[in-house]
Amino acid sequence: MRHALRPLTLSAFTLSLMACICGGGGPSPEPDDFSGMTGLDMDSDDSAGLGDCGDEYTGPTSIGIDECAPDHVDEAVLIDCDEADWWFDIHVTGPASGGELWIHETGADQPWDEHHDVTVWEEDENSWWTTLYLQLGIVDSFQDVQDGRTTLYQCTTRQRDRLTWHVEVYEMDGSSADCIVTGHDPESLGTGCEVWN
Repeated sequence: MRHALRPLTLSAFTLSLMACICGGGGPSPEPDDFSGMTGLDMDSDDSAGLGDCGDEYTGPTSIGIDECAPDHVDEAVLIDCDEADWWFDIHVTGPASGGELWIHETGADQPWDEHHDVTVWEEDENSWWTTLYLQLGIVDSFQDVQDGRTTLYQCTTRQRDRLTWHVEVYEMDGSSADCIVTGHDPESLGTGCEVWN
């Protein structure tokens, strides 16, 4: 197992999932009174014993946080939204060239799925960590959805409860480094990635 849970249980994750900063919007808005964020609080144990954080990192690249992560990083994968935007922070132990996010509406009878590239936001000078970031503006028409820019998914409890997220991060040479799935029904995707719930 590449990732170990901190004291986060399924019920705690479910509660944190309900804590998205959400407002109405979209074709069938639902009034939500949430505050907070959704986060997956995972540790990466891949870098254990590889040296001091001031040395050059030589371990594997994986989704997660370790003792060398920046102080402001509390969760490995952070998903947040409001009435105008969705945000995705993906924290990686080691160097990463970027990533991809697939959003699947696994809880809908007629699902809408999206794919988005995720770019490097900040990185450690010694390659101990990388933060990938994506912000998507919410639109009302599928014709307005653009990779890496906009999404059809509204920030409502009903919408969130139907979504499954698949995150893939890449080595500096572009090869796959690590992946996770989380949300409504991770197993239905058959990705072979680790399930974080």
